[in-house]
Amino acid sequence: MSPQAALDTINAYYVQQAGDAPDHSIFDTTGVTDVTPSNLTYVDYALSVDETSPWTVLEIQEIVNEVHSGLVLTAIGTGLSHAVLNSIFIPVLTFELNLMTLPVWVSLLFF
Repeated sequence: MSPQAALDTINAYYVQQAGDAPDHSIFDTTGVTDVTPSNLTYVDYALSVDETSPWTVLEIQEIVNEVHSGLVLTAIGTGLSHAVLNSIFIPVLTFELNLMTLPVWVSLLFF
């Protein structure tokens, strides 16, 4: 498949809902980078709600870049929230452990 045919396939799917949803290899054929099986669902959603289609390769790449940036920020935010949660939650558990007997504390964790 040529890059132009791949671009036409993407635009046909999102503009006319014609054919099968493009997979990551179709995006790769057009020259759009950073579309992987793991982020294809997010790219698909972003293209589905974008109302500026049909797109050029550069416009699709911009959308994919925004999706990729959003996923990176989400991953960073999730990592930070776990770090903050652990720094707050673990000392609280340690403090509570000093106030209670171990069997009561364990039963609170599992029930």
